Amino acid sequence: MMGWDVEKKKLVFFTFGMDGSIGNGDWVDGKEKDTWLSEGKITGPNDKDSPFKHARSIIRKLTADSYSTTIETKKGDGWETFMTCTYKRKNPEPSKSKEK
Repeated sequence: MMGWDVEKKKLVFFTFGMDGSIGNGDWVDGKEKDTWLSEGKITGPNDKDSPFKHARSIIRKLTADSYSTTIETKKGDGWETFMTCTYKRKNPEPSKSKEK
């Protein structure tokens, strides 16, 4: 879930884990065109052992009809890719209306 934080004057997000954990973070200004970056942390019963204790999400517009999302976790001084998904819009079928 995301929304506008009036005090921070930026988009923020919240996630809810199946173990009762709650994640929150901020949208970070992406340096690349058509790229959105968010970074956050989780708190909850398993946060000490979670690979998502500090994670980020990178959303990239690939084409007018496709996007990718990459989830990365903090490893030392760098980031490690956990997963990448690509979403592509399915072109709608042409109208099959019949003229009479």
